[in-house]
Amino acid sequence: LPKVLRSFAQLHPHVTIEVVCASTPRLLALLNRRTLDLALTSVAEKFPARDILRREALVWVSQSGDISNLPNPLRLALGDPDALDHLAARTALDHAKIAYQVAYASGSLSGLLAVVRSGRAIAVLTRVAVPADLFILSGSILSGKSGLPDLPSLGLSIALDHRNAS
Repeated sequence: LPKVLRSFAQLHPHVTIEVVCASTPRLLALLNRRTLDLALTSVAEKFPARDILRREALVWVSQSGDISNLPNPLRLALGDPDALDHLAARTALDHAKIAYQVAYASGSLSGLLAVVRSGRAIAVLTRVAVPADLFILSGSILSGKSGLPDLPSLGLSIALDHRNAS
């Protein structure tokens, strides 16, 4: 994003850009109220492929790579309750019949990371959002060893009001 914003500012020096960081449901609500011109949103796997900019794998993330210390019920740090990562985690755990407790829910990535770093909960993040000091508990390296269910991927898409776009 910094490179995109810098390039756009150089090409269009008289245009003011305001960036709003929020969960997809919040961004779509702002877009519907015409408070935003466009939004980078997360969409479910079944979203039409032609509208997907890129796909991101969702993964389980922990402060430690030691899967033997996971509490029962599993303590989760998740995004907003109506966000795809939150819904995907709960759906996967419900299907696998794994007991869990949502210990922390927030649209703040830094808040989620702080809770995970404290060792008090595990989170669901996109693979590219996992910092180097945290561990992925799912995926090709630990597949089948974590006892955690697979998570879907999500797509990134641009949402805008085509009727009012300039």
